[in-house]
Amino acid sequence: MGNLQSPIALSYLILTYGRYLERYNSTGVLCGELLFPGSKLIDFAKSQVDYVLGDNPMNMSYMVGYGEKYPQRIHHRASSMPSIE
Repeated sequence: MGNLQSPIALSYLILTYGRYLERYNSTGVLCGELLFPGSKLIDFAKSQVDYVLGDNPMNMSYMVGYGEKYPQRIHHRASSMPSIE
């Protein structure tokens, strides 16, 4: 599994911008010839969060401790250090 930090951060920015567009009654953002209204941006951002929380082909949350199925062996330096008891 890769790092989800960047995709989630971008989803937050897309969500924030989508809400901004809706709040100020903007028609949306133009990408080439395609117009994306704020509601589409919000829906996309929410779909990314849903994916991370388990709405994905593995039916698994990538957030530790969320849902019934999530990663059990987290690999990072702090989790591998001996206890200081």
